[in-house]
Amino acid sequence: MPNLTFPAAAEGLPNASNSENDPRNPHRLTFLRKLLVSCSAPAAKMPCQILKKESVMNQHVNRRSLLAASVASTVAAGVVTADAAAAPRENPELIALAAEFPSFVEAYQVARRADKDMRAKWKQASPLAPDELTVCGSARPQDNSQHPGEAECDVWGMDLLRPGEEHPRRIVVGAWRVNCDLSDARRHKRRAKKDGSVADFLHYEEEERRLKKLLKIAETYEKKYSQVRADARAEEGRFSPVWTKAREALGNRISAIMDAPDWTVEGLIIKAEVLAEWDRVCQGVDRPISMIKKDWHGQIAASILRHAKGGTA
Repeated sequence: MPNLTFPAAAEGLPNASNSENDPRNPHRLTFLRKLLVSCSAPAAKMPCQILKKESVMNQHVNRRSLLAASVASTVAAGVVTADAAAAPRENPELIALAAEFPSFVEAYQVARRADKDMRAKWKQASPLAPDELTVCGSARPQDNSQHPGEAECDVWGMDLLRPGEEHPRRIVVGAWRVNCDLSDARRHKRRAKKDGSVADFLHYEEEERRLKKLLKIAETYEKKYSQVRADARAEEGRFSPVWTKAREALGNRISAIMDAPDWTVEGLIIKAEVLAEWDRVCQGVDRPISMIKKDWHGQIAASILRHAKGGTA
């Protein structure tokens, strides 16, 4: 097959031939050098142009990112502020009522302490019945109602226990009883005198002297006991109303707190603390029936269930 020749594919490329296709051909080397230079020159400038374009684009991207972040933070802050403003706050009425509660507790405790001190003072002042009027008790009055006489009591009517004795003494001799016995002794004495019975007369005469002495002892004790009890009752009339008023005021304030709506769990805790304080300062017989009937614990339970269900007052 004869060798074929083709025209140059680019400007400056000589016609190809077997001899010209030799890589060592100077014309071929010159063309390749020009081609490489022409291709390398734009290639060297492209990175700078691309970098410049990328730098400008990055600036736009960074600005947009900063703007977006700023907007997002502003929106987030607005949402937090809105949530804080929309968050439920506790009932101001309940907070105001609870803030004044300690003063009611203090007034109650002062009045109660004064009343109890007064009662203890008069209990100590209660006179003891003389031995001539009493016998030793063998049981508490409520355990054995068949005991003679009546139990020895203080001025408040409570059983009076003497040091070293397990049960209160029994008062078996009273002035009224001695008076009756004295009248009988005098009658028998007159009859004995009329009958001329010297022995009976002397016996009832001695009995009359004994009963007169016993009557004086009984009357002295009963008079003193009555006086001390009257003084105690008079002082009780000054102290008890103060305590009763303070107790009623405390109970009414607790009722007001329990009846006030609790909007949050904080209000429920306030109510629970108030009720715990009531249980601490007012116990046993210090609680009147009217307050025991209050359903404060039931109100606390209802509030717990309501808050557990996510409800509001």
